[in-house]
Amino acid sequence: MASHAGNHTKSVDAKGRVFLPRPLQDKFTARVEDEGSPVLVVFRSARGCLNLWLKEDFEAMVLELEDSDLTDAQYHELLRGIYDNKLERAWDSQKRILLSTPLLEYACLLDHVLFLEVGKGVEIWNPKKGEAARAVSTHLMEEHGALTPPRGRAGLNISASTSVQVSPEANEGS
Repeated sequence: MASHAGNHTKSVDAKGRVFLPRPLQDKFTARVEDEGSPVLVVFRSARGCLNLWLKEDFEAMVLELEDSDLTDAQYHELLRGIYDNKLERAWDSQKRILLSTPLLEYACLLDHVLFLEVGKGVEIWNPKKGEAARAVSTHLMEEHGALTPPRGRAGLNISASTSVQVSPEANEGS
């Protein structure tokens, strides 16, 4: 079943629960074979947001890291960062996922979150930081004149200066 997930803003309740938007529910349930709630993994991104992936995709990503050309020390450090405060969650009967306090704090998620679909997974952003990330993506798409940039790094010239810059005030009241 195809669905458009795009981006959605949802509120976070006092317990750290957030409703998973219906298009994202469809995205994940379409890819699992049993009829129960899929097991999702929430983990930190190096970009200041959280990643939400199916457990199977998360495990495949970790296996790919083992086969990469990272040194043992780089691999160990990367895995430590990925596994630090990683959560495995199924959504509850009301289609909410519970985020831990350390993950909420890491991504500066206060009362609202912005879900951005990215490939197989979803990024969970502080809304202001997420909008800044979307602006960077839009700029890159306009700069390269294509809706679908070439795969791999050879086709894109993305400098280290192309990053999400958000002022400290952006975290207040988000």
